[in-house]
Amino acid sequence: ATAAVAKGKEAILGGHLVWQPGDFEWVNEVLNVQHTYTSGEDNATVLGAYSQLAYKINAYTPYFRYDLVKASAADAYSGLSGNQSGSTLGLRYDFAENNALKFEYINAHGAAGTSNVVGANWSFTW
Repeated sequence: ATAAVAKGKEAILGGHLVWQPGDFEWVNEVLNVQHTYTSGEDNATVLGAYSQLAYKINAYTPYFRYDLVKASAADAYSGLSGNQSGSTLGLRYDFAENNALKFEYINAHGAAGTSNVVGANWSFTW
């Protein structure tokens, strides 16, 4: 059996603001996604945003981020429903010009409860 696919329109509006005086960085981003369905599902709006503060100390950049997602209804496309928020405390280590290691502690809250995650990743560019 195959799953039915919701039909309709999607409108996405987003923006970001960055303030970076010297070694300090403040990054903000917001995204609003509107789903208007023609196949019978309820229309849905999903709002996502985050704000991050960071300060570079030589090759190390400690940072704090707060993020949130507000979904108005069970969205047939994204599957999101309800409010979710979280905070991240992290440390980025730039060990080469195009390579970085990141270590993070994430505390998230949502309809399913609270979760705590510790993670690490390696990022690189060409």
